[in-house]
Amino acid sequence: MMGMPARMRGVTLVEMAIVLLILGVLARAVVAPLSAVQAHRQHRDAVSQLETIRNAMWAHVVSRGVLPCPIIMDGMMTTGSRTACNHYAGGVPAAALGLPGPVDGEGALLDPWNRPYRLAISRPGVDRQDSGEPFDWTVEGEASRVGIRQLTADIVVCKQSVSGHCPSKSVRADALSFVVFSLGADDSSAGEQAENLDADQVFVVEEHSVRAEAPFDDLLLWGTAAETIYWMLRAGWLP
Repeated sequence: MMGMPARMRGVTLVEMAIVLLILGVLARAVVAPLSAVQAHRQHRDAVSQLETIRNAMWAHVVSRGVLPCPIIMDGMMTTGSRTACNHYAGGVPAAALGLPGPVDGEGALLDPWNRPYRLAISRPGVDRQDSGEPFDWTVEGEASRVGIRQLTADIVVCKQSVSGHCPSKSVRADALSFVVFSLGADDSSAGEQAENLDADQVFVVEEHSVRAEAPFDDLLLWGTAAETIYWMLRAGWLP
């Protein structure tokens, strides 16, 4: 029997493997740029949302005379009633700030990676932290009662991770009444990012890094005590 003409033969396994290999290479060439575009868009959206959150914080100070109380998040340890503002860290309260966008079950605003934005508020002065008095910055009328000279702020943003106190040469910003941040795409505590998850009043901000040995993609914005007092004075909440 004569052989089948070449043009009528089926595709060989080798030929099929070559085609699949080429398709795989082309698919990777398309997917990689798309992933980069998505990552850039998420980063840009988070930066924009953080600015919106900070502006909403000032609007809340003007209209209510206080900073909003953070949303209690799952796993947080608190004392007393969940309705009283007796905690200084948690999620960003979307409803209280009039912010649009997705929220979690507790009402905390979600970032582009579908995780809650974090909000930390300054605690009372060191000499008053164990007095049981309400938080100066989040309880209506408390700032006026305490007086401007007693409105201290203990949040510090450091240029590097530290153990406890941030040395003056490493301070990026201090005397902050609040800090708001996103954990970015990498929500782990790897590298310097651990400083922003250790539940103290020292935070760190560094250049973006995707290095496995030193990742950092947290995004932070903050407000100073001086700015907060300015808006309180301007709106007539302080004498």
